[in-house]
Amino acid sequence: MNLTKNTITSIMAQEEYGVSYEPLVALSTMQTVAYEALSRFKYQGKFIPPDKFFETIHEDLELFFYVESVIKTFQLQQRPKNKRLFINIDPDITTEANHVQYLLKLFSKHNNIVVEIIENSADENIEEVEHFMDWMDEYNVAYAYDDFAKPNSAFFDSLLHRASTIKLDINFIRTIRSNFAYIEFAKGLVKYAKLTNKLTVMEGIESQNDLEIAKEIGVDLVQGYLFKDQFINKWKKSKPVRVQSNSVQKSTKVAKIELLSAYKYLQDIEIDCELIDELTELEEDVLNSILVKDEITQIALEISVPLFYTYAKVLASLYEFDTLSKVLRVFSQLMENTTLEALTPSKRINLCVYLEAIILDLKKWRYAIFIEKSAEDIHYLDQTFLSSISQIELTLNGEDEKENLTEEIEFF
Repeated sequence: MNLTKNTITSIMAQEEYGVSYEPLVALSTMQTVAYEALSRFKYQGKFIPPDKFFETIHEDLELFFYVESVIKTFQLQQRPKNKRLFINIDPDITTEANHVQYLLKLFSKHNNIVVEIIENSADENIEEVEHFMDWMDEYNVAYAYDDFAKPNSAFFDSLLHRASTIKLDINFIRTIRSNFAYIEFAKGLVKYAKLTNKLTVMEGIESQNDLEIAKEIGVDLVQGYLFKDQFINKWKKSKPVRVQSNSVQKSTKVAKIELLSAYKYLQDIEIDCELIDELTELEEDVLNSILVKDEITQIALEISVPLFYTYAKVLASLYEFDTLSKVLRVFSQLMENTTLEALTPSKRINLCVYLEAIILDLKKWRYAIFIEKSAEDIHYLDQTFLSSISQIELTLNGEDEKENLTEEIEFF
């Protein structure tokens, strides 16, 4: 979607914005001790990538500040109770004194706030960030160095020393996966943080292996898709989430389903353990193929087909998952009909990101239900997963695709 300022204005006027509160988990207890508030947007029922949203308004400082003031107020109003809240601020809206004063007065009205200063690699903003830190110190607002060691970012020495929290970018985990010696750099940073009484957070924890790496590094907190089932999503307007697919011949409605725990569900069914084991192997094959490059490969496309087909087959054999099984079968056909040559470079990158997120979601969901048997609701993934499928279909077909969408799956 080609966003314009008019689109942004419409989103704000229609109040089609929300927030995803991502948990920060203490390694010592594995309990959630804080949340990070991340902005979310929709336009005409479709999800808008936050980076594209903010990129559109970045050059209009007044519009940027207006949007951020509205969104931050909403994030603070809806925040989980009795938990510390990490909230993001782009240095570009801290260049005007009146903007800074407004934001800090807003933050100072709330307890347990940590402002994450986003790294945007703009060297000309360093002086403004220094002033912003001075203001936060005066108002007793804690702040964090966000995305430390993010690729192609500037090293901000003053922020490193003055911030109360250092958040290690996901690049640490990704680099350690391929070059384990890099872990010593992370350990050194954590040692410095402990000596100076700073909190450390490891971002990008996506698997149990990532969690073990974080433990070895010795960080205080972790966050990432491994804890996706604990995310709290709130929207300014509470509306049904609609997911469209052009591959099914009739309209399907998913009625509201009563909560059903994994433990209770599994008491009444028999599981084909061989099929579950097959899913484990297929997941790892696709994820390993995806991680080879930062964009989708032909091999990843090809081996993703049997993964989603097998998931559809497994779920079709179980009651409670008929709709999800049908969607996965359709999705496997969509992937089978997709060729690398038909994808632009940007689509290859986006598809890689979305596909990895979907597989990690399915992996976590499968483990919580069939292995740990700990899920309080076996359907907790349904809405998020169907929305993710919609994003992939939009990536492959494009905003201007003229095909008639004949299926609508609605949640009530």
